[in-house]
Amino acid sequence: MKRAILAVIITVVIAAAALVTITPVALAGSWNVKITSITFSESIDTGARPQVSFGTASESTTTAPAIAYYYAIRSGGSITTTANKVNSTAGNFTGFISWFFINPSNQTISQGNYTFSGGFGNRTHTFTFSADQGVRDSGLYKLNLLLSGSAKALGSSPATVANDQRYSWNVP
Repeated sequence: MKRAILAVIITVVIAAAALVTITPVALAGSWNVKITSITFSESIDTGARPQVSFGTASESTTTAPAIAYYYAIRSGGSITTTANKVNSTAGNFTGFISWFFINPSNQTISQGNYTFSGGFGNRTHTFTFSADQGVRDSGLYKLNLLLSGSAKALGSSPATVANDQRYSWNVP
């Protein structure tokens, strides 16, 4: 009787270990996951009629094991923002970025909206793409961004600002 219970426990442990190992590979469709990061700046000027602008983008592509990606890297999120020289006394901005990802098959995939707020100045945004967003094959990928929001300079009425930007990069 004890041997039968021990055999069941060993089988369950082996099955759980296999599930933990195989699930990320099945989700990614491969043992490795390509990860692309696109980093760009966004600026809100401090004029009486605020304007928003995008900077040039830089990209990097790396490869990580599917297990590491799904259990460690992916949990960090797909968008990060760093405030650089942001001044809340000059004014405040509340905005959102609608982002659309286009894969080498020319399929457009809406990634939703990203909302942020703070003072006027410069921010750096990093968008990370991988198997979850469709980066599985080599080829040309595109990112279309639409930033819109409300900017209120010190001593003035709120103004609606908007701008769009398109970035493209090649995944080897």
